[in-house]
Amino acid sequence: MAWIALATVVALLLFGLFVPVYTDEIGWRFQERAGIDGIDMMINDVCGHNTLATPPWFMLPVRWFSAAANTALPSPLYVRIEGTGCALLWLTLLLQIIRLGTARHGERSYLTMLAAGLIGMGLLPLLMVMSRPEQPLIICTTAMVIIALAQGRDDRASNFVLPLKVAGVVALAAIALSYHLKGVLYSPVAAACIVTCRPGRHAVVSKVAGLACLIALTALAAAYWTSRFSCPGDPVLAAKLAHQNVLVMLGRPSEYLRHLPGLFLNALPQRYVALTVPAEMQMSGWIPAHTFPAWVAFVFGPLQILVWTTAIGMAALSLMLFAARHGVRAVLEVRFAAPLAILACVLVWGFSQNIKNDYEAAHVLPLLALAIVLSATLAEPAGAIPRLLHGLAPVAVALTMISTLVVVIYCVGPLTRAAGSPGFPPNQLYSVANFHFGQIRRDAYNAMQRAHFPKRRLRRVLVDDTTYFILQGSYLPLHRLGVIETWVGRNTDPVVYLVSRRSDGIVMGCKLLPQALQDVAVRSGAVCAVNASTLRAMVSAASSRDAEREL
Repeated sequence: MAWIALATVVALLLFGLFVPVYTDEIGWRFQERAGIDGIDMMINDVCGHNTLATPPWFMLPVRWFSAAANTALPSPLYVRIEGTGCALLWLTLLLQIIRLGTARHGERSYLTMLAAGLIGMGLLPLLMVMSRPEQPLIICTTAMVIIALAQGRDDRASNFVLPLKVAGVVALAAIALSYHLKGVLYSPVAAACIVTCRPGRHAVVSKVAGLACLIALTALAAAYWTSRFSCPGDPVLAAKLAHQNVLVMLGRPSEYLRHLPGLFLNALPQRYVALTVPAEMQMSGWIPAHTFPAWVAFVFGPLQILVWTTAIGMAALSLMLFAARHGVRAVLEVRFAAPLAILACVLVWGFSQNIKNDYEAAHVLPLLALAIVLSATLAEPAGAIPRLLHGLAPVAVALTMISTLVVVIYCVGPLTRAAGSPGFPPNQLYSVANFHFGQIRRDAYNAMQRAHFPKRRLRRVLVDDTTYFILQGSYLPLHRLGVIETWVGRNTDPVVYLVSRRSDGIVMGCKLLPQALQDVAVRSGAVCAVNASTLRAMVSAASSRDAEREL
């Protein structure tokens, strides 16, 4: 059953190759462009100077790597292959932890069944293939645990190996901190891995040095990401960004206290499990709307939450029993310290979030699965935890296999149809088909040529999720969500904004443009292009009309 469960999860992850690329996957590539432009940027620059930021020195290797990889393979299909590859890599690391965590073959099989059962439920595998910065984060966090868990056979060698292990954990933490603000959130897991590395003659010196480096890097990253997500230049956008996180309410105690009871319920990880339940309407239509009938969520929702709740309860019980047996010494065991840190981080993150998007489940639930697996390895062979594990694992696998069948049956038609639609699939304005990108590329180049775009490197050109791959080598491109809709702040006129930024023009899907811009655009297939001179003429014409009205 362990092999069947693993095969089911792998098959679902590979099926995820047909999931259209969600807009956030492209949006994050906008925000980490220092390897291309020399600075990082958000999807526009209305927030002020902090939205054009030079990342700390230790983040630059990640920016250079991302720039080289993204420019070498510029297509939505590469994004999805990258996301699928990262998900498979993380699953491989989790299996390695199961191998290192227990020597008993039978327990290893049950842990594999439970892990695969939890990961394979509902839509979680299809969310895990999204190529967002949380993927490197969970990979690095899991690799840290492997470093702390792997022990050498020769105690004398530990004096030489320990500093290397500590350095490895710090390096992985630096990568996680470079990719996302959540790297700061999960830094306690890195600290736990450093503390629980095998003791040696120079253990104290190595661990103190490693913790000092980790604290310094975390402080730099926290200052950088906090500044990036503040918005002093635009109060409208600042309020919208602040609404995403509950911490802003600390400045308004009355509102904070009014919402406090609901916030504690908001912290529960079951909220993330609910995001993976196949429903009629998913976030921004990342799965085509009405793919699943209402009965699917009604049946599978309670079952998924019940299995995850039981598994989390088993983990908590195992940690409490281990702490009762070993007392303070329990914190020196990575199988205790790491899951305890993960559970604490997940609760803090859940508490802090006002708005939970579907893709949040793709980092919370895999790390919860890691915590569950680690804590289960602490149990006494004849105790209550193994009996609970032996009963829960087959149930999780059975539920995963049934839900997989349902997901594939209902998704295969809509996803293959979406894959056959170049650019934006029908009724999915926030997703891009992975296949047939050559047609979009030809349309974009043809439209730009007919619109007489300059032959040099373009500056501040407005793009969407499809044309970004074609123009990602331009200087500081602007995303349509930061200029035309959603994250525009006080910028209500995209044409005036683009002219004020000396933009070289617009290259976007026609159906995403306002009608006034469609009327003046050069069209080629599904792509429209508007050059800078046309934008300036539109601003001049609008100014003349305003002057006439005043007269």
